[in-house]
Amino acid sequence: MRPAGDGADYTHMAGHGNLGWNSASGNFNKPKPRLVGPRLLTIVIVPIPPPAAQFRPQPQDSRETLVMAKTCVFTGRKAVFGNKKTYRGKAKYLGGVGKKITGTSRRKFKPNLQKVLCMVDGVAKRVWVSAAAIHSGLVVKPVKVKPFGDVKV
Repeated sequence: MRPAGDGADYTHMAGHGNLGWNSASGNFNKPKPRLVGPRLLTIVIVPIPPPAAQFRPQPQDSRETLVMAKTCVFTGRKAVFGNKKTYRGKAKYLGGVGKKITGTSRRKFKPNLQKVLCMVDGVAKRVWVSAAAIHSGLVVKPVKVKPFGDVKV
């Protein structure tokens, strides 16, 4: 019953009177070993491997490293958090005594992102792009049909 080299004292278990069948619960009573005395701890030092990002080849374009889900590739716009406020009362310019804030709750401000097929590093990719980037002309769409490609003179 005593493990070798444990350093604990199991003498309290000798002559345990509750061993056997327990008719009240219908279970077999087993002794629960309690550790009395010193216990030796072994400390194992495990080397921490370096992050895998150091070994990953870096892409040529810096925009590729910052691409995350629901983030604009060109402008970097993404969802930000803010507060939604609830007011009561009438504004002073309308003749009231002023508006009071009765509560604030967290909310998410989402950008207007569209999934667009565009040219990134000379390759046509379908990426998330903000509507502001599309309006400002940052997005270059791939040519679907070469102009005058079928004309033979």
